[in-house]
Amino acid sequence: MTAILYSICVSCTLCGVDPKEYLSETIMRIRNGRGFQLPYAFANEHETFNLI
Repeated sequence: MTAILYSICVSCTLCGVDPKEYLSETIMRIRNGRGFQLPYAFANEHETFNLI
C-alpha cells in the first residue's frame, strides 16, 4: 500500500500537481461516485494560464 501511495505522489510531482490536493479531490470524487482521474488529467483540468 505504501508503494502505491508513493507512486501516486511521484506521478503528481512529475505532472506539477500538489499530491495532497490531488488525493483529497480524488477521494471526494470516488466517494461521490464520479470515479477518479489520473494525475496528468487532473493537471490539465486545473491548469492556469498566465497571459502577462
